[in-house]
Amino acid sequence: MRPSVFLRVARPVFWALLVLPVFLAFYLSYQQYQLWLANPLTQLLLPPNQSVGYFISYASVTFFLPIAVNLLLASVALLIFGWLNRRTKGRIFEGAEPYLIGISILLSGANWMFFLVVVAGVALVGSVINLLLKRGQFSLYYFWLPAAVLVILISKIR
Repeated sequence: MRPSVFLRVARPVFWALLVLPVFLAFYLSYQQYQLWLANPLTQLLLPPNQSVGYFISYASVTFFLPIAVNLLLASVALLIFGWLNRRTKGRIFEGAEPYLIGISILLSGANWMFFLVVVAGVALVGSVINLLLKRGQFSLYYFWLPAAVLVILISKIR
């Protein structure tokens, strides 16, 4: 897929991946509430036995906080790499690459640090190979999403 075509696809995918986890967190919170409501013992954790604040704080920490951290990190990455790309007039990244970085961070989830290590390793190996073969600049354009998929697969193994 050409980079200009991919940019038209990457933007909506990035924004959808920003919104969908929030809906997922609301759904999981609702399911958790229903699960606690079904058991007489865990009903003690719900109103009127506990304040509604207890459940809201539980759902916030369990479902919303990890998503918020991931969304914030992906948004900051998009802003920083988009700014870098504009500042260098596209010499460092392709047009859609900042969105690919954001999508990859969103997909890797809580394993985003491991994702950055994998990407740094790919960049190092690719740059050394390009240096030895005396080629031009090494681009991670085609490696962002496969690196995120690799991180997801490795995280499922444990």
